[in-house]
Amino acid sequence: MFKNPANLLGFILILTAIGLAVLSFFRPPLFKRQDIVIITVFLICGMIFFNQNSWYRKEVMQFNLFLFATPAIFYTLDTIRLRNQNYKKPD
Repeated sequence: MFKNPANLLGFILILTAIGLAVLSFFRPPLFKRQDIVIITVFLICGMIFFNQNSWYRKEVMQFNLFLFATPAIFYTLDTIRLRNQNYKKPD
């Protein structure tokens, strides 16, 4: 299924986008309008990485892409964590 690390990175980006989209159903106050942009970018980048045949085969390029994608995923998770801390459930 994963022929190279770029396929795995694409799969992780797609899962992150789906998880962020599902968040709007479980905790609507944590979902912001700018998350739609992040979901769209993650889906597009994930599909490119997951379905690529001969793109980005060089190891240095894959490592650079990994370095770009990893902070984006952790930024998204950290943003959701901070929103969860600031969110007060109605009594």
